[in-house]
Amino acid sequence: MIVFGDPLTNRQAPRVVALAAKHHLPAIYLFRQFANCGLIVYGPDIADLFRRAGGYVDKILNGY
Repeated sequence: MIVFGDPLTNRQAPRVVALAAKHHLPAIYLFRQFANCGLIVYGPDIADLFRRAGGYVDKILNGY
């Protein structure tokens, strides 16, 4: 099962994850926080994106 990152799926993510786990379905998720019982995550690491953004802001403000 491939779970895309649209707003409806994100809002119902706990329900989707629970149903996939209940029926022992291998699932692929977009976001890491929904992949408790999934097979793989194919999306970005949101925390890493924020860390990188902070580094870019620092470089911009310091004139690099």
